[in-house]
Amino acid sequence: MVDAIVARVNATAKNPEKFPPDKYKRQNDGSYRAFTRFHYRVSYRVSKNTILVLRIRHTSRKVKPY
Repeated sequence: MVDAIVARVNATAKNPEKFPPDKYKRQNDGSYRAFTRFHYRVSYRVSKNTILVLRIRHTSRKVKPY
């Protein structure tokens, strides 16, 4: 499971806009994105030269907008 999540995170480097904008991010300019894998939601931010993973949260947990 961990390897699959890490592989998907690594794959975003090739196409960082593959996943939709993060709907829980307030005032999202489109650089905050998220995907779900194995009931884990991974939120990340795309900037000019980096992709920063912000949080990994199980989908059964209460969502906290940020």
